[in-house]
Amino acid sequence: MGALARPSDPETSHEAAESLDAEHIRKSQTAVLAVLGYLGQSTDARLVKTYIELAELGQVPQQSPSGIRTRRKELTRLGRVLDTGHRSIAPSGRRSIVWSVAAR
Repeated sequence: MGALARPSDPETSHEAAESLDAEHIRKSQTAVLAVLGYLGQSTDARLVKTYIELAELGQVPQQSPSGIRTRRKELTRLGRVLDTGHRSIAPSGRRSIVWSVAAR
């Protein structure tokens, strides 16, 4: 699965999507999956915060917050990450989905 850009996205998004090969996407997805596995269950906000902390320690590759959320979404589409059915309150005050790694 390669990187995707929506038809409505700007030209630069399409260029960025085309510049990423399958190996890069796989590594970035694997890193997000590993951090979620480390957390057990997590909202996107907590996943992003923890991922960035681990990246600063050199334990996972650097990714932007939006990139981390996109990788989680891709992993959800692949069936590797599941909605637990639980909700948590995000720092914004809104309800957030709690995610977990799918059992294999």
